[in-house]
Amino acid sequence: MGKELDYQRVEAEVLHATRSVSLRLQHTGGEERLYVFGLFYNEEMSCVYATANTEEGLTERTYEYLRRRMQSFDDVRLRLRWTPADWKYHLFAEEAYHTANALLDSGWNEDFTAYMIDKQRLQDIYENALQRLDREGVFGDRAASGLLLGCFEPEMNAPKLLHTVKRLNPPSIYARFVADLDALRRLLQ
Repeated sequence: MGKELDYQRVEAEVLHATRSVSLRLQHTGGEERLYVFGLFYNEEMSCVYATANTEEGLTERTYEYLRRRMQSFDDVRLRLRWTPADWKYHLFAEEAYHTANALLDSGWNEDFTAYMIDKQRLQDIYENALQRLDREGVFGDRAASGLLLGCFEPEMNAPKLLHTVKRLNPPSIYARFVADLDALRRLLQ
């Protein structure tokens, strides 16, 4: 097996990178209205990056999809709203997570056939980083802006996603998220 994953260093690096990226994003986005910011990782949790979207970015992507498909604007927008891979700022400033991801690489065994980490511990690290930055005011007045915080992965199951979003957000933001997911579920039936 490879060397033991240093969870404390991962936590420190994720916190540092996420603080840096969120502040950079606030300056990059200008007048855009951020509605979601989170951490995105792969199924193994062997890498982590920031992901975010703005209402304006969502509108841009919606029009891109509409040019390729004949669907209603509202239906396409609803489908894209909670799909990180389609967000304007998905993997934004990924270089900021270089050190954290290098540390995460140590979780692989010697022949890279198994990733030997505590996934729940990493999930907690990611959620705790977002909560700490929120308490520090990095994300501003979320009650006023409606900014949703989350931890996302490519094939996240609904119960895990709902648990994470509920843990990281005020009830009003969580309720809006659940309403969007319910509307999307009805659209896809």
